[in-house]
This record gives sequence, C-alpha cells and structure tokens, in this order.
Amino acid sequence: MFGKGNGGTSNAVYFVRILVGAHLLYIDYQIFDDAMAREGMGKIVMIGFMILFAITGLVLIMISLRALLGLSSGTEKKEDKENGSKPGDTDDVKQIEESEDDKGEM
Repeated sequence: MFGKGNGGTSNAVYFVRILVGAHLLYIDYQIFDDAMAREGMGKIVMIGFMILFAITGLVLIMISLRALLGLSSGTEKKEDKENGSKPGDTDDVKQIEESEDDKGEM
C-alpha cells in the first residue's frame, strides 16, 4: 500500500498531500463565516485567503490523486521508452512471438 509510486516517490507522500489539501479546504470552509461577518479591508483579505486556500488544496488533491492512480501520461511514455515497447505491445504478446520463433527454428 505504501510502496513506491511514480518517479520513486512513496505513496505515503501522496496520501499526506491529499490530507493537507483536504485540511486546507476545511480551513477555507471555517474562514467563510468569519469572512462574511467582517467589513472593509478585513473582508477582502479573508476572501483572498479563502481563494488561495481553495486553489492550493484542490491542486494538491488533484495532483496527488493523478499520481496515485497513474493517470499521468508522461510516466506511461517514460516506461514504454525504458522497456523498448511500442504502444499496444504487452509482455504476453512478446512471449508468444518469442516462443513461435523458437519453434520455427527447430
């Protein structure tokens, strides 16, 4: 569960990032009532921090979920280059082709 994820980063790091992002969204929710009660410059500052916390929390959650679920297309291409495989190739197909080549040589 806490093995290495994409790029050698531990999956635990991604879970911590998700928790931090969720905490920022929770803080954003708590600030909302206080921000609406204020007036003048204080209200503008509070709304600014609400926007900052919301964006930061959502970005942390989205990036970490993408990395955990392996939806990043860059890592798939990197793995294909390392393995020397073409899109659509699988290890099973390669093994079948190799065994057919071996049978043909006999």
